[in-house]
Amino acid sequence: MKQKYTLNIADMQLNVVTEAAPETVEKISGMIDRKMREIFLQSRSVTRNEAAILCSMEFLSERMGMQSRVTELEELNKKYDEVLRLIKTRNDELTAELEKAEKENELLRSLITTKKEEEEPAPTPAKPVSPSELLEEIAVAQTEPEPAQPVQVKAVRKRRVKAEPVEEPAPAPADTAEKPHNKVGAMYDLLSFDEV
Repeated sequence: MKQKYTLNIADMQLNVVTEAAPETVEKISGMIDRKMREIFLQSRSVTRNEAAILCSMEFLSERMGMQSRVTELEELNKKYDEVLRLIKTRNDELTAELEKAEKENELLRSLITTKKEEEEPAPTPAKPVSPSELLEEIAVAQTEPEPAQPVQVKAVRKRRVKAEPVEEPAPAPADTAEKPHNKVGAMYDLLSFDEV
């Protein structure tokens, strides 16, 4: 709804009818009043009408500059919208490719796991062993002969050695094929004639 306002600009009273809010009307009239007073201070020979015309010219030039800037920003905004549209399209394409790659990856993983399962033999179930069979296996393991240890021969220094009686090892069981070497004979084989 339009309202009537009485304004005082550069010592001139004006009656204005407008739909603008009272705060907006006061702000605009204050800006015009200040600008006209600046023009009067710069040149005392300027009349009120000339100051009003100069003031309106300055505000219009600012408005035209702002309009050209708005036009530039709108064109730039259109370019950005186009770039954004292209980026969204490319993003959708890459998302589709990623989903396809994930599905292929899942398929390959399932193929690898099924192939491993086919290659691995099924574990054989453990055969139940009765207590008597277990005792027999333990007895057989304990009665098996230990492997014969090699005979160790010690080097003798060149000095007179007093031969001490050496115990002969117990005779080997008749079922073994090899007889162990006599340690005493091996020791005398190393001695020379002078040492004996």
